[in-house]
Amino acid sequence: MKQREKKKKNIVLRVIVGILIFVLFLVLVVCVTFGILYYKGKNNLLTKEAGPVVLETAPETEPETTAAPEEDPLEEGEISYNGNRYRYKDSLVNILCMGVDKKSLESGEKVYGKAGQADFIVLVSVDTDTGKITMTNISRETMTDINLYSQSGRYVGTEERQICLAYAYGDGAHASCENVELAVSRLMYGIPIQAYAAVSISAIPVINDAVGGVKVTLTEEAAGVLTDRCDGTYKAGDRVTLDGDQAYEFIHYRNWKGEDAPVDSNNARMARQRQYITAFAGSVMEKTLSDPTIPVQLFDIVTDYTVTDLTVSDISYLSSVALQNGISRINMETVPGEVSLGEDGYAQYRVDEEKLFQMVLTNFYEPKQVDSNEQ
Repeated sequence: MKQREKKKKNIVLRVIVGILIFVLFLVLVVCVTFGILYYKGKNNLLTKEAGPVVLETAPETEPETTAAPEEDPLEEGEISYNGNRYRYKDSLVNILCMGVDKKSLESGEKVYGKAGQADFIVLVSVDTDTGKITMTNISRETMTDINLYSQSGRYVGTEERQICLAYAYGDGAHASCENVELAVSRLMYGIPIQAYAAVSISAIPVINDAVGGVKVTLTEEAAGVLTDRCDGTYKAGDRVTLDGDQAYEFIHYRNWKGEDAPVDSNNARMARQRQYITAFAGSVMEKTLSDPTIPVQLFDIVTDYTVTDLTVSDISYLSSVALQNGISRINMETVPGEVSLGEDGYAQYRVDEEKLFQMVLTNFYEPKQVDSNEQ
């Protein structure tokens, strides 16, 4: 009997040890896989050739910014402003995120000119040294130079149009994204953009529900939108966890039709979008603290609604970097400017060039340290 009991105990012990070894093996595989993805993503994004980098001049009202004394020429990535030198922050990874006003992202040559518009444009900048995230919201109505293409995809020139139209003059996929990328880089004085992601409006409820809904505190304007567009009555100050349908209206709706439509209707929508994004990012960050694979899971969920040149490795690396600093380091800004009604009857958002240049200088450059031996 004792030998049988001893034998059973040994069998149980071996089973337990076997299970523990298997679990440890799985943990090791996950860690190694995540590590590989992390370093692959890091190498890809930080060495990836970014979009066109043209260090353009500052607004005409400002002093000369790109010229330097002949005996001390500017190095690559440097600008001179008010007698001081600034160098572009090489630790930044800039990702252009777009929300396209189509339920499906159709692509192909026949789509040129009809690919939809980039209703929502945000440039997400991640400082890989500190984990700080800066999101720069760009109005869809921003007037800037965009490349135009014929229906056959032939380049026909560059004109000042609403920046949202840059997506339409593309193939509905990567060419559309690259056209918006070029327009945004031009607008922001040639800063490099390493990646892009365009998402159809159909993805809003899916992404929202994937994180269990997003909590927001309603403004008076937002309460009016939900009351008019969704079931129920809402008032300013209500704390609401948005479900998929509510999130769709909260992000997408704007009152732009009819004679009574305010010319700045998109500004009100942008305010809601900024509020939602901040809350959504906070929710994702919180969940990622306990499960680092959350961003990759979300990336996989929205794949069918997305056109992007980001990889799983890129997402793994960026999520790891973002976790270093937590929720408090997410900064949301808007390209400064004013909206007015154009002669064509459409809203035009005119950028304040001086303020925009200062924003670019602050967020994307740092003062160059002068070597004491050079003084």
